[in-house]
Amino acid sequence: QAPGPEYEASDVTYQVSDDDAEFALDIATAYPPEAGIESWRRSIHCKRDSSITISDAYKLSSTPSEITCSILTPCQVDQTEAGPIQLTARNFHSDRTSGTGVITYDAAVQTASLEPISVDDHRLNSVWGDVLHRVVLRSEHPSATGSLTYTIPP
Repeated sequence: QAPGPEYEASDVTYQVSDDDAEFALDIATAYPPEAGIESWRRSIHCKRDSSITISDAYKLSSTPSEITCSILTPCQVDQTEAGPIQLTARNFHSDRTSGTGVITYDAAVQTASLEPISVDDHRLNSVWGDVLHRVVLRSEHPSATGSLTYTIPP
C-alpha cells in the first residue's frame, strides 16, 4: 500500500444492526498502478457474539505468482499444521491479556506461516507488549479474478 490521500480506499460502506455490523470498501486505489489491481473489494462482517468474516473479491490486470494476506495479533499463535490457526490468550502486561479465537481459511488454496514482530516503540509496547505475531496466508499461482475468505469464530 502506498501512503498519501491519493491512495485512499473507495466505495466505502458501513451497515449496522443489533445482530451484525459490516464495513466494506474497495482497496484497489490504496495500491499504486503498477500493482495491477483493477478492483479489490474487502468486507469485514461482524456477527455479534458469533464471528468475524473477512471476504476479499479481487480482479487483477494479470495473473500473479502469489497473493498474501497478513493478520497481526497479540495472541499466542499455534500453527503446527495446515488448517485452523489457534489463537490463545497471552499476557503482555500485568493488566492486559489478549483474547482467544481461531482463524479459519481454505487450506487447499492457501498456506499459512507465522512471523514474530518485535515491538520496540515504547508507546506501542505499552499497549501491545513486546511482540506481535503476523499470520501470513499465501495463495500461490492464483487466478487473476477470485475471492478469499477468512473467518474468526470465538
